[in-house]
Amino acid sequence: LIGLLGWMVVSSPSRQPAKTPGATQTATTAPNTERGGELYLLGVESVKNREWDQAESYFKRARAHDESLDITPQLQRVAKERAAASDLLRARELTVQSRWDAAATTAAKIPQGSAYFADATQLIKQSRRAQIASLYEQAQRQFTEDTFDGALASLDGILKQVPEHEGALKLRQRVVAAKEEQAREDARKAAAAAAASRAPARTSRAASSVKLNDPFATSSSSKTSKPPKLNDPFASPPPRRKRPKPTKKKKPATLNDPFGVTGSGR
Repeated sequence: LIGLLGWMVVSSPSRQPAKTPGATQTATTAPNTERGGELYLLGVESVKNREWDQAESYFKRARAHDESLDITPQLQRVAKERAAASDLLRARELTVQSRWDAAATTAAKIPQGSAYFADATQLIKQSRRAQIASLYEQAQRQFTEDTFDGALASLDGILKQVPEHEGALKLRQRVVAAKEEQAREDARKAAAAAAASRAPARTSRAASSVKLNDPFATSSSSKTSKPPKLNDPFASPPPRRKRPKPTKKKKPATLNDPFGVTGSGR
């Protein structure tokens, strides 16, 4: 009986410890805060994997579970990386079009802290190498076509980026020598053409002087040509004027003579 009474005293509700008012609230909100942290870490992992849409979704969900989380820097990072990804894609398209300068300029927009910075740096190097190779091939073609000014411009574009480019330096020397030789040849041709243009003038003057001394020449100023003089040893004399022959007068026949015999003939 004494034992039964002792058990009833120990199990009495008045002996139970009093519950604190915030205990139930803490047990209810703790799982939500933990879930917010998990989602935030998933967002960070998505950033490392360059999954920008997924990362943005994780950060926003984490903030919904835990309003104490500051996700603004992470969302800004996601926006910048999206822009960098777009610039890198555009730069690669420009390299396919052989627009090397535009590709390098576009890739240079990607900041150093970006996840795409290493890719952008590599693309810039590849663009420069491809551009130099293209310019060198163009300079060789222009040299064979005797387009020396164009070849020099192409080679100068190479040397501006790589001043010690051995092939460009040697080819430039050959282009300069060929251009100088062409200038000398053009000068010789010009001198020969000038001499040829002066030769007909001297011949014309010599011919005019011969005409003035030609005894057979006639003056061009006179409208009618004069007959040659008689004392000219080469001139033929003028033809003599023929005298008219005297005409004999016939005696008229006597009308009463039927035979036409005059009386003196009897």
